[in-house]
Amino acid sequence: PAPGELLVLAGRDFDGRVLLWWQRAGGEPMQQRLSWSDDSKTLSNRLVDRLTPVLARGIDRVTWLPIGVLRSLPLARGEWRGRPLGVQIPVVTSLDLGMTPAVPELGAAAVFADPTGDLVAARREGEAVASALGAATKRPLDVDLYVGRAASRDTMVALLESDVDLVHFAGHAAFSYDGWSSGLSLADGAQLAAWELLYLHQVPAVVSMTACESSRSEAGDTERVGLAQAFVLAGSRAVLAADVPIDDHLAGRYGRVWAQALAQHQPATAAWLSANQAVFEEFPEAPWWSFRLWSP
Repeated sequence: PAPGELLVLAGRDFDGRVLLWWQRAGGEPMQQRLSWSDDSKTLSNRLVDRLTPVLARGIDRVTWLPIGVLRSLPLARGEWRGRPLGVQIPVVTSLDLGMTPAVPELGAAAVFADPTGDLVAARREGEAVASALGAATKRPLDVDLYVGRAASRDTMVALLESDVDLVHFAGHAAFSYDGWSSGLSLADGAQLAAWELLYLHQVPAVVSMTACESSRSEAGDTERVGLAQAFVLAGSRAVLAADVPIDDHLAGRYGRVWAQALAQHQPATAAWLSANQAVFEEFPEAPWWSFRLWSP
């Protein structure tokens, strides 16, 4: 682990219990078995409770490596010192690809909003995100906005393979049973599937999707992927996406705060934390924790 980083790995053993493993920089690896719970909040609390002693020792980032059925567990939801961990410390879900998650300086961005023409809130979110990214007082980003039918499949593919550093998508995503066929819904009924991302020549360093289930993968012991994981496999360094269906107002607020933080050239981890803090204060009972930040 890097200085200030806590690596946390968890999976389910053959006895049905959770095997939790963790290590901080300069510390010895630790492990413990915990009883299983079908309630994700209860299980997240149990894991975070075991990590409490090490979290208090100068940890400024948690790298979360869930295995099998633990993939869908929102560790950020677990409580530490009376508040969710994800509003206090960045929690980054890693695919453990052995690649640096470092993100280059952002210079150009493309925003896709309401490609299907039936999400007024997504259209407003896209406009607000584009405005925030282009209005930074220090080094504003070069931003292009594609709304409605302008957000076509051809345009999306061309922008993903261009030199754009950031792509933000506010619209519908469709989950498929195996994850690989999950896709972004684009104009004129077109889709861009997760498996197709692996065939692109390159993808942006940062991708954000405030779309329902854009981070979801098939449940079970077999390792599977969804849209967010496919972007990471294709080369993105930071991918923001949601595990579950989310309300338009929650998605819009999250996207705006995320973009405002990135416009101030904060790292993706800090932007994720800022967005979590903002939406948790406004929508404490909503699934704000479903927004996950993925890295290699």
